[in-house]
Amino acid sequence: MTTNARLVGDVLPSKRNTFYALKELINNSIKAGAKNIHIDLIPSDCDENSLMYHKIDKIVVADDGKGVPESQFANRIMEIATESEGNGTGRFAGLLIGKEMAIETTSFDSEKGKKTSTGVVYKAKDLLGGKIDDIEFDVSFDDVNKNTSNGFKVTLSELYHYDSQCPKKNQLSSEFKEDQFAQSIFEHYPFYIFNSKVQFVVNGEKLKKENFCLGKPKNKVAKYIDTLGDEHKVLFQFYSLKLTDKRVRIFLQSTAGFKTNIAEFVYNSIWYSPEAMGAQFVVVESDLITPDLYADFSVEAFGQGEWVRFSKLIRETIDEFYKEGDVKYKTFLKKLGADDNYPYRPEERNKLYSETIFERSAYLFDDELDLFSKDSKTRKIIYLLLRNAIENGDMSFLFSNVLNISKDGQNKLQELLRQTEMEEIIRFSAEVAQKDSYLNFLNDLVYGVNAKQLLERKQLHKIVERHLWVFGEEYNDTLKLWSDTSLENNLNELHDKYLNYQPTKNDENLIEDIKGKVKSITDLFFYNEKKLGNGRREVMIVELKAPKCAIGQKELNQVERYAFEIAQQAKFPKHDICYKILLISSRITDFGRSAVDSSGLNQATPFLYKLITNNSSDIQIFVMEWSELINKNKMRLSYLGNKLKLKYDDVNEVFQKEYSELMIPNRNPRLYESKK
Repeated sequence: MTTNARLVGDVLPSKRNTFYALKELINNSIKAGAKNIHIDLIPSDCDENSLMYHKIDKIVVADDGKGVPESQFANRIMEIATESEGNGTGRFAGLLIGKEMAIETTSFDSEKGKKTSTGVVYKAKDLLGGKIDDIEFDVSFDDVNKNTSNGFKVTLSELYHYDSQCPKKNQLSSEFKEDQFAQSIFEHYPFYIFNSKVQFVVNGEKLKKENFCLGKPKNKVAKYIDTLGDEHKVLFQFYSLKLTDKRVRIFLQSTAGFKTNIAEFVYNSIWYSPEAMGAQFVVVESDLITPDLYADFSVEAFGQGEWVRFSKLIRETIDEFYKEGDVKYKTFLKKLGADDNYPYRPEERNKLYSETIFERSAYLFDDELDLFSKDSKTRKIIYLLLRNAIENGDMSFLFSNVLNISKDGQNKLQELLRQTEMEEIIRFSAEVAQKDSYLNFLNDLVYGVNAKQLLERKQLHKIVERHLWVFGEEYNDTLKLWSDTSLENNLNELHDKYLNYQPTKNDENLIEDIKGKVKSITDLFFYNEKKLGNGRREVMIVELKAPKCAIGQKELNQVERYAFEIAQQAKFPKHDICYKILLISSRITDFGRSAVDSSGLNQATPFLYKLITNNSSDIQIFVMEWSELINKNKMRLSYLGNKLKLKYDDVNEVFQKEYSELMIPNRNPRLYESKK
């Protein structure tokens, strides 16, 4: 009999590891209707001290399924379906594990009117050589007693694992370890084991549900609407397990003719308490988990947009299920949030990442400090110290000197922060929130008319000088600096000549609807000097027009004349210097807007109106409304906030993997795939 070696060679690389190759054999047994599946990891028959001894020398998978009669053996076993038909190659997955695979099957042959046993031995070197398409194999045929059980038996030998240069794909994966193998079988076939659909026997020991589970699994059904608007039923099965590894592990279960787990994820719900709930398995089953995902599940194959929505449903359903279980933590959070001393203002709630760390840390500390037994002032001090320590990244003093947390607890929390970028992310989160708050304040200051803002508005230039980042990220953490007195005097003189004037109705630059004392506020004017490197420097000239002055034709003509004089007069240095002139007001007239837009420069560089190049110096004129500048910064902070969230989620995975007992109760954490 012959088989197609090319197709066999094509199928093996698609298996993600050797355990999934073994699963192909088990799945074939289930599909054949087996009620009993025996899996034996057989050691070498030599002495354990021998160099030739292997803990796993052969792997045998035997079942009591239907088997294949002799008359159908050629078509069903030897002949491989084409790629388009998508079946027929799974039985050869064993050749990813061993260089030799023996198949023996017993079944009643209706054509011959008797029960037969048929066998064949495949060698990887023949099938995977790639030189020929069709190979002739010797197939054995025997008549057997009618009382002989039907079934299928596969024996894998000459395992690649023990070759000195064994490729990673052929090595026995971690699931084959002696203390893990039975557990791994349960993890991938919980439906069959718990519901007694199939009796697995591993190395002579029956796998029983009571070996793994505490009580019965609890079910929950959710509805999912996919990206096309179609509704799907999603079944969740929650298993409580007899494991010391306390965490929530999530398995996507395929229903492609048989139920087996095709992908594993880890998730630490805010409501999951390892101490109270122990190890948990959550099996997720839906028609969305299609047969084509079984061979090699990936988010890309599922669909990136679909996975974002589907994983969100998984997280929310798990959160909802466990919410009632973690009564202690839930009660603590409710009490903490209602405390008048809670250190986060309402507008900060659910925005700062430090808040989630604060809540979990306060929960940990409460076990030792009994926070709510303290008086109000003491709690307020503790809360503020804890928040400041978290956001400043200096928690060691707080742990050891204020909260008196145990040394072990100190070490765990400090190691958690030290091995990740969480400190930097928390500080960045606080900075983004502070900048957003400043922009809101600035908007009210510029456009508000309340009397209480007048004094602050008169000091606008001093306020802006401390927040130069609004003019560009390069000014982040930069204060107003000025060292060139001579240049300052010359600029002041030029300013008085061209820019120091009162708007008039005739010049069409007077905003007449300005009310109250705001009308009396004058123009504001200041400089900033910045080193650019390579001997170059930048002089930033900021002209803040009064609230009553719109930017129109006169203002544009004057600022251009101002820039021209800088370019022409010898008293203004030109070598390796850039003059950056910012003309800002609360409003730009229609003429002013038309002139700025017609220059075309602002399409490539926001707000750029004129560019004058003279020798090695540049003079740039930027024209903008405060509302435009504020909105641009708002958009940038929103983008940074999204980047921050992604980075936070990445770091969160480290917490989930390494420090689950100290896990931050993230309100929107994500699933991360477990890699074995």
